[in-house]
Amino acid sequence: MTAAQQGLTLLELIITLVIMSILLAIGVPGFKSTMENNRLQSQSYDISAALSYARIEGIDKAVNISLCSSTNSTSCRTDADKNSWTDGWILFRDINANGSVDFPDCSDDSKDCVLKVWPSLSGSSVLTATSNFMTFATDGRLESSTLTFTLTADTPANCGANQKKTLSLLSTGRLSVTESDCP
Repeated sequence: MTAAQQGLTLLELIITLVIMSILLAIGVPGFKSTMENNRLQSQSYDISAALSYARIEGIDKAVNISLCSSTNSTSCRTDADKNSWTDGWILFRDINANGSVDFPDCSDDSKDCVLKVWPSLSGSSVLTATSNFMTFATDGRLESSTLTFTLTADTPANCGANQKKTLSLLSTGRLSVTESDCP
């Protein structure tokens, strides 16, 4: 009696590796696109939540609540790229309605202060808006006209089908989100 063969031959191993390589070559690009879609979708949810939170805070606290782009987590962005929200944004009490954070802490409810900070976006996403600043009044209305945010991957090569998110905030405080292909 002969013993049964154990293990793989070199030919079987090479064929297995070739098949795995072909499957990976087909699957990885699709998986990368799925990961990018999920990241952009998650970021658009974060932006929507920030806008809703700002609106609710204005109503709940009965004071003007402002949201603005920020690079330092303590004040509104004022540089040439101020309509870029990619580096993060802050939510602050704007009691005197001057559009700036006047006090660093929130120990006194009668003064402006930063209530919440959102960090920069992860990955290569780019978030721009038609303004770097907005204020919600005590009744939940936006004190300016419609504001539009655009969230995309950083380059057209990285941006595919339905990877451009447009968030439109009406003066009534209503938010709508649409998806489209990148330009």
